[in-house]
Amino acid sequence: MDTICKICGKTGFKRFKMHVLNKHNLTMEVYDKLDIMTPVDEAEVPEELEVSEKVEENLGKTLSDVLTEFEISEVELYNILRKVKYGSNKKMAEVIVKKESDALRVATELAESNENEIQVNNVYIAEALKNSFGFKCEKVVGKQIGNVLEKTWIMKK
Repeated sequence: MDTICKICGKTGFKRFKMHVLNKHNLTMEVYDKLDIMTPVDEAEVPEELEVSEKVEENLGKTLSDVLTEFEISEVELYNILRKVKYGSNKKMAEVIVKKESDALRVATELAESNENEIQVNNVYIAEALKNSFGFKCEKVVGKQIGNVLEKTWIMKK
């Protein structure tokens, strides 16, 4: 089965890693963390999207007429509706890239402080310290504050 890009929905890649890097400016590590839904193909569209009397009753035209009017397939409509309901895939990727970029900046400042132990409350900063500056996570401490579990990563060189 072909790999389907979680961001743009394209398939048929010879080198998927290069697509993710060049088209979306993401590493595979970041891409794998994306919590977004993969666009579906024709085989996965629920039967509820078949042309029905209810659509005609509500819109005054059949679903088939609507699809023809907008020149899209049922699969494309289904993916559009999922993006509207769950948010834009591209925006999510941009948010993650921004968080990682900001975290790397903070991690750089912390690493330059030459401290052997650093405590951070942000998983992106902890990951940047680990991946870019050789820190290891000694432990993660959780503290319940109301309904929120606040975590602190204790990082050591």
